[in-house]
Amino acid sequence: MANQTMLRICHLLNQCDGCERKIPNRQVLKKEVHARLCTGCQVYERFAQLRPLIDDNKPELLKRILAKGEDMTTSEIAYLVKQNVRKSDIREALGMSDTSFRKMLQYLGLSKHRVVSG
Repeated sequence: MANQTMLRICHLLNQCDGCERKIPNRQVLKKEVHARLCTGCQVYERFAQLRPLIDDNKPELLKRILAKGEDMTTSEIAYLVKQNVRKSDIREALGMSDTSFRKMLQYLGLSKHRVVSG
């Protein structure tokens, strides 16, 4: 079920690529901004229909991302942080020391603390 949903989402995203309302550089915007830009679009309406399927599978998705361990991408790490997954769980899944993990979060702009050189 999850794989079929992901394939449907990929297909819809490909349709969005040709849209005149396309957001430059694939910026990540809040749901409210997308709603304002895309209301009335059939593709957007299909995304809205898929949202409950995605939300229902979110805990499983988070577990699968964590299970990737050191193979997680930076966008997956950012997603986990934004989904309020405990940072200690992410750090442990990556097999990183606390210091290295904190530095990585700072480098990726995912920490409230500023980057300290050195």
